[in-house]
Amino acid sequence: NGKVSLWTLNGSTPVTLLAEHSDNIEAIEFKSDGISMLIASDDNKACFVPSITGKERNVLDEHNGRVIAASFSPGKDGLFITGSLDKMVKVWEESTKKVIVNFDQPEAGLTGLAWLSNGTQMVGSCLDGRLYWWGVYRNQKTKAWGGYFIRRVDAHEGGVNGMGASGNRARLITAGENKTVSVWDMNNGNRMKTFHDANHPVYAVALNTDGKIGAGGGRDGSIWVWDVDAEKLITTLAMPPLPVAVVPAPVVKKPTAGKTKIKSGSKS
Repeated sequence: NGKVSLWTLNGSTPVTLLAEHSDNIEAIEFKSDGISMLIASDDNKACFVPSITGKERNVLDEHNGRVIAASFSPGKDGLFITGSLDKMVKVWEESTKKVIVNFDQPEAGLTGLAWLSNGTQMVGSCLDGRLYWWGVYRNQKTKAWGGYFIRRVDAHEGGVNGMGASGNRARLITAGENKTVSVWDMNNGNRMKTFHDANHPVYAVALNTDGKIGAGGGRDGSIWVWDVDAEKLITTLAMPPLPVAVVPAPVVKKPTAGKTKIKSGSKS
């Protein structure tokens, strides 16, 4: 419904409304400080929230399509990125809330974004079935930002539906429309493992901190968990059955007891 709410895990404080978009929310991310947030929405906008305890909300209206992904750089330059179905990746500067670099190499919409540990390079997943790597730099003489394209790698036939990075930013995991999940070396773009356990396209994926445990969620509601290095499926979590609907018995109204009226002029 376009609303983003902040909750405490124990429910000790009231829910805080961080932003309200006019369409579905596609992605949210906390900065490492746990104070700032990014929000991506289907209304073609993103939102930068400098502090979840403050009232400032910065609407980022530079995309011409649904904004699907957003991510903070781990570096000290105060940068973040947004990706959209308009095939564009935009690099923003926190201090000015302005776009400093645009990347337009993707041939279809973006589905995921992540920064490398150096804080100046990034990778994006795309509905064209590929992964893309880019980098940014700052010219110290002109004080201007620039960008450069690094590589493009074929990932999943039919499209990459989602992407996640390990906490140490050493590995990537991607979800494919072709029912496969792959794990990659985040720095050099080499494919490390591919899993074929899903029976449906996979839409959501994640890695733990060191990238040795991966998980994916499919169209049928299943979740698969893998030991990446052993290339082994650990478990499959099936969606629990829906509760049986209890249909109330129909209410039968009894006729009201009373005398039978005889019309005037009737013969008896």
